[in-house]
Amino acid sequence: MRLLLSAVLAFQAATVIDVQTDQTVMLALQFGDTIYGAEFSRRDLGAESLKEGDRVQAEVKGHHMTVRRKDGKRVAGRVIRVQRVLVHRIPELRIR
Repeated sequence: MRLLLSAVLAFQAATVIDVQTDQTVMLALQFGDTIYGAEFSRRDLGAESLKEGDRVQAEVKGHHMTVRRKDGKRVAGRVIRVQRVLVHRIPELRIR
């Protein structure tokens, strides 16, 4: 039971950054301050239903990404790029 619970909790909300389709689907998802680019089978993912800004449930383990489609099915892909996003804090402007 403990193993099953950890598998369920591993899925996190991610934001779709980019979707490109050709022979395969290239999907870029942002988890917090990290963007993962992954390659999926066009037939499995159904990229027509995904667009920039969508929120999806996904998990990354090593070089594998699993995305939960809107119908609840899980689709596995191969991570091909990882990039950290640096967020710069803007100092507060104080008017005297």
